[in-house]
Amino acid sequence: MGSRITRLPQTVIPFPPIIKNLTAKEKNLTEGPLEGNLVFTMALVIALGSNEGRRKFNIDKALSLLRASFTEVQVAQLYESLDIYNPEGPPFLNTVAQYVRPEKNPRNILNIVLNIEKTMGRKRLAPKGPRVIDLDILFINDLTVQEDGLTLPHPRWAERSFVVRPLSELPCFDDIKFKYPPKISFPIEAHLYRS
Repeated sequence: MGSRITRLPQTVIPFPPIIKNLTAKEKNLTEGPLEGNLVFTMALVIALGSNEGRRKFNIDKALSLLRASFTEVQVAQLYESLDIYNPEGPPFLNTVAQYVRPEKNPRNILNIVLNIEKTMGRKRLAPKGPRVIDLDILFINDLTVQEDGLTLPHPRWAERSFVVRPLSELPCFDDIKFKYPPKISFPIEAHLYRS
């Protein structure tokens, strides 16, 4: 006797209030199939961090530059943590932002992100050194990519509290944790930033 597979009805994760005014085309771009029972809503997810100069200003400026290229869904609160590669160095401010899936391929999205870092003065002089701004693409919908300079999903997102904590505030997190369960304890903990 063969086993019987029962499929649950498809559910749609509601859009947060901030994107109620999207055009029908933009709203359609935020939706797409996951596997099975969920509608995948993560679209484009980018982590932002800064531990050099005016950290909050740097993140606000990067968010403004990202908005020029992508339609923002929601930005998480700021979190502060030690630099995981240099705990004695200046601490990081971090957040994560969710955007509507753009009509661009992953390489074009990466080029936009790298150009924003360059525009803001990021210099890659020392590996894992202090950063005016650090932008990491965490997810582009449910794409899996392994190319030179681009791996999706980001290979270490689930190990970093300064990514998981703000990411957990975004509408896409339920889909993400369903497909890619994150860790629940971290070597360095991020805490909500109080200015």
